[in-house]
Amino acid sequence: MFMENPDIACRVKEIANNSCGHLVLSEEEFQTIALAATRLAVPVPQDLYELLLDPINHPGRGVRYHDADEGLLQNFMTDIIIAHTPNLRTLEYHVSQTDPRKAFQTLSQVSNATGNGPLLSKLVDCRLHLDDLANLAQPLADAAPDLDSLWLIGPRGLEAPLQLHGVRLLILTGADFTATEISELLKGFPGLQKLRYNSARRYRRLNDRQELCSPQDVADALGPVKAQLLELSLMFGVWQQQPRLPGTGPITPRLLTSVRDFEALEHLDLDGGTLWNERGDYTSYVAENTDMLAKLLPGRLRKPTLLDLSRGPFNEDLSVFVGRSKQVCPDLKVIRYELKCWEKVDMKWMEEITVQSQKHSVTIEDTTARSDDEDDVDR
Repeated sequence: MFMENPDIACRVKEIANNSCGHLVLSEEEFQTIALAATRLAVPVPQDLYELLLDPINHPGRGVRYHDADEGLLQNFMTDIIIAHTPNLRTLEYHVSQTDPRKAFQTLSQVSNATGNGPLLSKLVDCRLHLDDLANLAQPLADAAPDLDSLWLIGPRGLEAPLQLHGVRLLILTGADFTATEISELLKGFPGLQKLRYNSARRYRRLNDRQELCSPQDVADALGPVKAQLLELSLMFGVWQQQPRLPGTGPITPRLLTSVRDFEALEHLDLDGGTLWNERGDYTSYVAENTDMLAKLLPGRLRKPTLLDLSRGPFNEDLSVFVGRSKQVCPDLKVIRYELKCWEKVDMKWMEEITVQSQKHSVTIEDTTARSDDEDDVDR
């Protein structure tokens, strides 16, 4: 193992504790890990002895055991390995669901025992599979002071502050936050320049009337950093698909209405669920009167992207905006347009808006995945 070879350990730049199948250790491997833990002055979990070396309860070494126990042991072993890799730059870490609060516990113990300063001083990119409270990532603040990019997968709520002042790129996938929680979370990222937010479903549980944050809630929460934010991605399609709760009226989502005052924003990715009510009635909608996109988009925008479009007057709104694009966004070059995979592009409309946009030096980039052309050939 490289834990016994500092020269090799120093060359490790990337670690991922993705597990395929069950953890299996030989006695020699176990002894190596135990010795490494001893040198770092951290205790070996009793479970590791019992599950791998107890011949009565677990006959033989390398037996298969509970996934729950395995998750905790994998976190322990990952922390021990991380503690031996001073030049680590990229980390992917699966937090055990048995006791998520023990995430990075061993790493913190090593740091306290050695007193040698940050253990992950070179780490710049971290991906955490959480499925739990976002603040469980807080140990990274001390361990990785130069962290630049953080990706939280399945963050659910916020129990205490998460403060990572140096992070410039924050990705939240399957995000489960109320309006208050997302506001508190983003206060801990004063250096933020790029945010990618992919929402979970609308309610935490079918019997929970506490609604998750809306697209505009996220935009409002970005208030403290809006003057420096360069890129923003908001994906709320799944959020709109949540079934109506028993005894409630029609859902009226609080959609995104404006990021006009985000003066530094250059790249903006929005899905249909962020901008249009997918269950709304637009029969009397007049795009010219609403002028939605002109009121929404910031002046420095170079490339807006509209994704996963399915329901709503997006074609009408886009047609109105293209005619005013240079007035609203002088630096605009490309508008990326993409329907949901099962939708078909209105080719007549696409031809018309392509001609119209070219008059204003703007390109409409249709990236919809479709097989229309192949179908025509077959005919």
